[in-house]
Amino acid sequence: MKIRTRVGAALTAILLGIGGAVALATPAAASTYGPFQLRHSSQYCLEVPSADAGAQLIISYCGGSGTHSQHFRFEDTGGGPWQYFIHTEYNNMCLMPGAPGLYNSTIIQWPCGGLDGQHWILGFPNEQPNLRNLYNIYKGYCADNLQDLPFTYVKQMNCYPEGWFMLTSMPD
Repeated sequence: MKIRTRVGAALTAILLGIGGAVALATPAAASTYGPFQLRHSSQYCLEVPSADAGAQLIISYCGGSGTHSQHFRFEDTGGGPWQYFIHTEYNNMCLMPGAPGLYNSTIIQWPCGGLDGQHWILGFPNEQPNLRNLYNIYKGYCADNLQDLPFTYVKQMNCYPEGWFMLTSMPD
């Protein structure tokens, strides 16, 4: 009888441990919003040109054949208001700086894992409610492109008043 009790207690502990790990890994109030198209102040759209991990984000012509690589979802991080993990509609890789502590690092997509560099705040530049800057919490830089030319990389740099994105809702 004692063996059954010990085995039962061990199984209960294992199940509670697994349940606790799942509860810790899953945000309590996680919500996902989107898809949105992110139109840069240059009038080009944010795009992930490849489904590969490490793909560097660019600004490109809005629409076209790769439109799903221009549709982004925002998932609550659970870290506070306006804090999100950002990923494209077609995969769950999160946006982050390629080198989170490095100014002028390109923004890449990388498997979501709650890394510090994957936390973004949607700011309100120029206090316009329909405009957002993508502010990375890790180092305090924004995602931007000062060249304003298609097919150029989006990088992490200072948050300039003109470096904003307009979020446009896209059909599911």
